Amino acid sequence: MAFDGIVTKAITTELSNLCGARIDKVFQPNKIRTDYEAICDAKPDIIITCAYGQIIPKVLLDLPRLGCINVHASLLPKYRGGAPIQHAIMNGEKETGITIMYMDEGMDTEYYLVLLMERISG
Repeated sequence: MAFDGIVTKAITTELSNLCGARIDKVFQPNKIRTDYEAICDAKPDIIITCAYGQIIPKVLLDLPRLGCINVHASLLPKYRGGAPIQHAIMNGEKETGITIMYMDEGMDTEYYLVLLMERISG
């Protein structure tokens, strides 16, 4: 199992402080389609991803009682995929932002919860 990305106690403590919630474990499996058993065993209340770039299997999407949340570094639907901040700057956008959404079985096809906008200064 390729769970070389299980994060240290220091990082989970820092994330807990930032979020104002207790975070017991952070998982970063290399291949989520095959390496998710430890996540199931942890029985998470919520799964949060950011810049992960892999489609989460349905078994994980259905697991947490509070759902699965993704944080994407652009104002979707524009700039899907990798390097969205860099593309916004290169294309001369006047603003960019963050999209927070519930995940579904697709990639960036979820229901948007929050769009946080920020002006790009030049």
